Amino acid sequence: MARQRRPTVAPMAPLRPPPPPPAPFVGRATDLAALVAQLDERGVAVLTGVTGAGKTALLAALAAQVRRPVEWIEVYAGLSDGSEALFWQVTRPLADLRPEPWQMLHQLAQATPPYPLAVRLQVALAAYADVVSAPLLIIDSAEHLGEREAVALLVALCDHVAAGRAGALHLAVAGRFLPYKLRPYSLPPLAGLDAPAVQAWATALRSPLAEAQLAALLVETGGVPLALADRLHSGVAHPLAPESEARLWAMLAGLAPSERELLVALTHDPDLATLPLERRATLARLEALHLVSRGAEHTVSIHPMVHRFMIGQPIF
Repeated sequence: MARQRRPTVAPMAPLRPPPPPPAPFVGRATDLAALVAQLDERGVAVLTGVTGAGKTALLAALAAQVRRPVEWIEVYAGLSDGSEALFWQVTRPLADLRPEPWQMLHQLAQATPPYPLAVRLQVALAAYADVVSAPLLIIDSAEHLGEREAVALLVALCDHVAAGRAGALHLAVAGRFLPYKLRPYSLPPLAGLDAPAVQAWATALRSPLAEAQLAALLVETGGVPLALADRLHSGVAHPLAPESEARLWAMLAGLAPSERELLVALTHDPDLATLPLERRATLARLEALHLVSRGAEHTVSIHPMVHRFMIGQPIF
């Protein structure tokens, strides 16, 4: 039976301009260079790191630097975390670049039944391949993708772009954690800022730090830029600024009960030799979230800021 068109309109998710890079933007020159190099070499680059590590800031700096159009796509949980929403945000630039394929995508979506996403993705990729000045698509907060189909779409998009099936289209993706299949495109997780960068930041804010203050601040925050910003803008008055504490509570509240229980246990006993085998999968999940990392001699290290927060809290 021939497909028929439905009177409905294909979903459209809004795009917004890239946010400006933070000022001052310090301590990320090496990370920015690595990000640009991977995009030039492979066409796809993936950033991960704990909440507040500076992923969005680094992508904003990238958007301000590249000499090509940039489309900024942010995934919002419950709003734009589905496969259809992601698809239409990814293909939205074609409305201006290739109007005919863009209209075809709407026709395919409005058929009864609608054509599968895989088919429509192939049409979109072919259209991008014919664009001379292809954009850089930046997908931020990708950990909020809520459907298995949406995750599969993101993986397929990365694979096709890296294989050159979308011409000169480039793709940068960031999230607190991302699918295992994107690991080949992942840069090292964003580490905390070092002492010279933090001092340069403080100096730019006209509040240079004494050596002891600087050392204590790095221990307390782990060099996480968002926590540092909270502290520096509040005059380095409290071990953990209220904003940082609220964000940490939100981060830990999003963990599964088994993950929270293991994090509490590791805070008090980091020896992996005593960890039951059935809890190794939970440990892997905490590693994927960059909350813990395995050390030497069967030990585990908890992120400094998270560890400092955990030891001051009652057990969940």
